[in-house]
Amino acid sequence: MAPRAAAYLVLVLAGRAAGAETDEAATARLIWRDVARLPARVSASAQEEVARLYAVAGVRAAWVERNEPGAPALSVFIMDVESAWLRLPKDVMGVSRPRGDAAWIAYAAVLRTLKITRKQAHRAHEAAAVGRALGRVIAHEVVHALALPHTHAEHGLMRARLGRAALLADAIEWDDPSRRALLDGLISAAAVPPTTSAAPAALAQDTDEAVP
Repeated sequence: MAPRAAAYLVLVLAGRAAGAETDEAATARLIWRDVARLPARVSASAQEEVARLYAVAGVRAAWVERNEPGAPALSVFIMDVESAWLRLPKDVMGVSRPRGDAAWIAYAAVLRTLKITRKQAHRAHEAAAVGRALGRVIAHEVVHALALPHTHAEHGLMRARLGRAALLADAIEWDDPSRRALLDGLISAAAVPPTTSAAPAALAQDTDEAVP
């Protein structure tokens, strides 16, 4: 499946002079590749949710139209496919390489988790919520790709399974170990080049979660 469109994103952690606190001393770059050709409202909502979630973790998100030279970038591919197309189990919505250079999101699997059709998802009154859910899946996978060695949390954004209720909730929380792993990973990224040899980490749907 050939890429049909690409948009670009850079996430920047605001830095200070030498001696600044760890949480503000790193820069991370991401390239958002919209192969799914999402409607503008879905894309905007997803981008806003990623920015909001990362701001809570101490990250300033800056969205740009193209990649910036001089620093490694992690590509985030939004694919209009089911999990199986990415060779993932049916209950998995995304995958990334820990300490790697890419993450992939199976958009059709996200919609299936939300129990909504593509046509319904792209209606004006649904698009913002769908984009917010997509943004949470993306934010989760980016943590796996950028963080230092890190396991799933028992709750919040980084739990192993995110179901419909968690994706559509008004808010979702960070656990402190996950937030710290992301920040520490971003700080060390400049000194440790990304690798593509690690096995991907996957985000599964929570098929047992109660749906309101």
